[in-house]
Amino acid sequence: NDGLNPLLIAIAPVLLRRCPCVARWRLVAFKKNPDALLRKSFEEDDLTESASMMLAGPAFACLLYCDELVTRLHELSVPFLTLHSKTDEFVDFVSSTTLVERSASKDMTLLEAPEGAGHGIFNEDMTRVWAQHA
Repeated sequence: NDGLNPLLIAIAPVLLRRCPCVARWRLVAFKKNPDALLRKSFEEDDLTESASMMLAGPAFACLLYCDELVTRLHELSVPFLTLHSKTDEFVDFVSSTTLVERSASKDMTLLEAPEGAGHGIFNEDMTRVWAQHA
């Protein structure tokens, strides 16, 4: 996890309010999956955005949401379930353990996907059955 750029966090909301057209610009680099088969599956999925550069609006919204979630985890008291793979190349596994450690919830579960699973737990053949029965 490279973390969030503090300058980006500060200016993104203001920039998007003052110039809404920025939300449609492709400004955020999107890491490609190194596994050729998984990358092909992702790119051919009609429900995913697979351009090399993400739209600024959704990317900034996601970054700001994640940042706020981490700072407010102590308020989270509803039950929640996290499914994650230690070999996820896009999101660090430690982010899921942070959710569990910092949350005030009394009912939380962190399920670790089988060895070799990647980021798309519900789209990968090896983990689809596991996720359905988890």
